[in-house]
Amino acid sequence: MIRPGISGLQAGVEVKRLSDLPTVAEMRARGRATPKPSKLDRAKENGRRREAFRLTLSLWALAVKNRDRWRDRYDGKPVERTLDLVPRRAEAHHVVSREDAAVRYDTRNGICLSYETHARVERNELRIVGTKFFSVKGSSRRYIDATYPVRVDVVKEKR
Repeated sequence: MIRPGISGLQAGVEVKRLSDLPTVAEMRARGRATPKPSKLDRAKENGRRREAFRLTLSLWALAVKNRDRWRDRYDGKPVERTLDLVPRRAEAHHVVSREDAAVRYDTRNGICLSYETHARVERNELRIVGTKFFSVKGSSRRYIDATYPVRVDVVKEKR
């Protein structure tokens, strides 16, 4: 995944997980030009874990929405960037729960959905089915790779 301009990285730098991004202190130690410290860098350096977690998830969500070009992966229609709870509001969904630390900040584990579609996925009315998979070092588990096309199937009710 190409991540231009985040935390002072140059365009074209390959970053697979947000934890791979260097802090400003790490960049200074390597003698590189550094940007003004971001909120995330300050939170990491000052040990504010909850704030760093929230900010990292926000960056992950933004990366997922940008990769999907701000379109709902279920119906392909554009979604809105807003804080209001409207049906077309853009939301980033973890395909595998964010409880799994191995893929929590991995953009391959996220898809952009509208608020309406996301609610249906959370209520188990829709199911995400992968076409390509990836694995993480040290784990034998296979994860759905959302950078490739995925199917969103309607779940049939049990009688």
